Amino acid sequence: AVVSTQSTGDMTSEQIEVANQYIQYHTEKFGYDKPNVSFVQGYIDNLVGAGLKPDHFDIAVSNCVVNLTPDKKAVLSEVYKVLKPGGELYFSDVYTDTDLSDEIRKDKVLWGECISG
Repeated sequence: AVVSTQSTGDMTSEQIEVANQYIQYHTEKFGYDKPNVSFVQGYIDNLVGAGLKPDHFDIAVSNCVVNLTPDKKAVLSEVYKVLKPGGELYFSDVYTDTDLSDEIRKDKVLWGECISG
């Protein structure tokens, strides 16, 4: 049988606390003897610094996180650091085909609403 192990993260301790509350439930629900998931607190532009191992993961998935980070190149660089050779990144996010002004890009309200960033 193939048993996968996964790690996931968030930048807030509150989200990590909520996720950790459900580890045992899902371990039992899916019939595992021990948990196959771990949660780490950190930022997507510093995954190794958050404790994820380099060259360790087959797949990385991001859902609407890249747009919240000012340094998109750093995000991609970090993701590829933790992927095994041949590993794949899958992500969905908000994009624009127009350059945004600095005023719009740095507007915290628009950033939080995924309109800028």
